[in-house]
Amino acid sequence: MGAVNSLLHALHLLGPQHSHRLAGPRAVFPGILILNSLHLYPILYLNATAALANIDPALEEAAENLGCTGFRKFRRVTLH
Repeated sequence: MGAVNSLLHALHLLGPQHSHRLAGPRAVFPGILILNSLHLYPILYLNATAALANIDPALEEAAENLGCTGFRKFRRVTLH
């Protein structure tokens, strides 16, 4: 039994007779999910970095002048 199954058993999310297979011939969905995540990561990364590079720094400076700092500034100015 692997670490994930042990954790799920310790949290009482799985019964004693059950286990999840994350690899092998019967575990098709987790493999597809992992491969798609790795395959699409560069596209997501490039789009996110381009979007963050095009943010006008004057907006963040204006937010700081109005008293918005830290995570609140990131959430209200950068993500919106």
